Amino acid sequence: MPTKAVYFLAVPGFADWEAAHALAELRRHGHYEVQVVGLTRGPVQSMGGVTVQPTRSLAEVDAADVAVFILPGGDRWEHEPLVPSEESYVSSPTRSR
Repeated sequence: MPTKAVYFLAVPGFADWEAAHALAELRRHGHYEVQVVGLTRGPVQSMGGVTVQPTRSLAEVDAADVAVFILPGGDRWEHEPLVPSEESYVSSPTRSR
């Protein structure tokens, strides 16, 4: 069993279909724990109308615990770019708390 987890970033308008196969295979065959991360812990609705409940906020993620961090596409990126604090997090592979 892996000691690190797979994290999936769910932001308003995320493309719910894009990471589905990868998440299923990483969980089923890779035996990874999958965590849904939001900008906050509040519910998030996808482009397809699926609402997910993040298990933690982006600020709570410890980079040392990340095996894979999945950032799906969606329409948010077109209308609302990442804020500087989010951008520095996702662009820094060595970030840790």
